[in-house]
Amino acid sequence: MLIKNMRKVKNPDSKTKALFSVETKNFIINDCRLELAGSGKLIARLPFSVEIFQGRTYYRPIIEFKDLDYVEAISEAAVKAYEAINKGSSFIVLQTPPQPSARKERL
Repeated sequence: MLIKNMRKVKNPDSKTKALFSVETKNFIINDCRLELAGSGKLIARLPFSVEIFQGRTYYRPIIEFKDLDYVEAISEAAVKAYEAINKGSSFIVLQTPPQPSARKERL
């Protein structure tokens, strides 16, 4: 897996710290975001659409992974890439996806 096109958000007060793409052997996911969670930890957010229905805002995921280890691997790689660009290093971090034997599935 590659984290590509990591771009820092200009507003330092924003919850979103960077935008990036994830590239694997078989697909590319654009418009991912690195966000500061309520716990203070940086996490990756996959793309979503915003819908307003009867005055209420809904956030609908565009892509979801059943294997939560894969989402955690994306977060870890994105944080490493973000730290690298903050130090002036490379914009791409290579990380292999988790092994299928360590799966945690969504219920």
